Amino acid sequence: MMLPSVMDGADFQHGSIFFVGTATVLVRYAGFTILTDPNFLHSGDHVHLGYGMTSRRLTNPALDIEALPPLDLCVLSHLHGDHFDRIAEKKLNTALPIVTTRHAAASLRRKGFTAPQGLKTWETATFRKGAATLRITSMPGKHAPGPLSLLLPPVMGSLLEFQTAGEHTALRLYITGDTLIHEHLREIPRRYPEIDLALLHLGGTRILGLMLTMDADQGVEAIKMIRPRTAIPIHYNDYTVFKSPLRDFQKAVRAAGLEKKVVYLSHGETYGFEVPASRWHQQGRGTTAAAEAVRPERQAPTSYQSATATSATNGDGRRGSGISAGLALLGGAGIGAAIMYWSAPQKMAGGSRSGANGKSIPSHRKGSAVERKPSGRF
Repeated sequence: MMLPSVMDGADFQHGSIFFVGTATVLVRYAGFTILTDPNFLHSGDHVHLGYGMTSRRLTNPALDIEALPPLDLCVLSHLHGDHFDRIAEKKLNTALPIVTTRHAAASLRRKGFTAPQGLKTWETATFRKGAATLRITSMPGKHAPGPLSLLLPPVMGSLLEFQTAGEHTALRLYITGDTLIHEHLREIPRRYPEIDLALLHLGGTRILGLMLTMDADQGVEAIKMIRPRTAIPIHYNDYTVFKSPLRDFQKAVRAAGLEKKVVYLSHGETYGFEVPASRWHQQGRGTTAAAEAVRPERQAPTSYQSATATSATNGDGRRGSGISAGLALLGGAGIGAAIMYWSAPQKMAGGSRSGANGKSIPSHRKGSAVERKPSGRF
């Protein structure tokens, strides 16, 4: 699918991951703005998980859906209420491309969405925007042990490969989806031995005593199996069914000696990274440069002068960097000109937008002042 280009062109050097909450993040790289698993319910709201079961949200999202920047597409791991909620169903643009499972794509079409792309495992959807190409490949996922997986919606992981006009891969991002550790995951590092970033869906979700998402120990096992240069845990502490808190994962990471591989984000925080020119400015170098490391940056909480920062709690008492601060940091990745697909019926151009808790959120503008603190190499 060809997406409308931005006037400033693709930026292959800088990118960012903004953590909204649960499994919802904004990925910005190479001119693309990608939303994952949209969940914008607030603390106290309930989601329906099927078979009469519900779960209560314990946290607020870092921003409300109306405050999203213009979107190019959405990546959806599966159709559960904590991954595609009633707010997303009502307020996302129905023309927004959504890459997901075939099961979810069929359901979304019945709900009026016109551009879902359903994938089987290892199938790929391709998007082009200016000089950049984005390949999204469905990865194996298993939401429950044994035959019980047949009672839950099919789930997929996603591998996002960002390529230059010369078809050189500048960045690989793996999103696990709501999977447990299972044998088919071992095929991922065999096919893709070089993965730069991995977003791990954790939480140790338990329903009727059965674990349905990775807990702390499985999260560490996933890092060892997939071998990403950097891993970021998400999908933790947000709902009552999440029984494995982030602190358990942090303890397991320390015990495994993997501290240098893991970055922790609070709601509203951004992880910025820099990709070496050798991976996207090839000049005939060939594909061996793809194995070179990416330079990540941790963007510290920094608020616009025109907005008041607020905090979000992550369920274990840790405070986020604030809505205004987090969105200010997103500006560092550059959003440029308007894009065709919008997250809400009204266009949100200029001025400020209302975020979670009704606070003012500044507009995204390229060149915004951002405090950047390098955190090492992948």
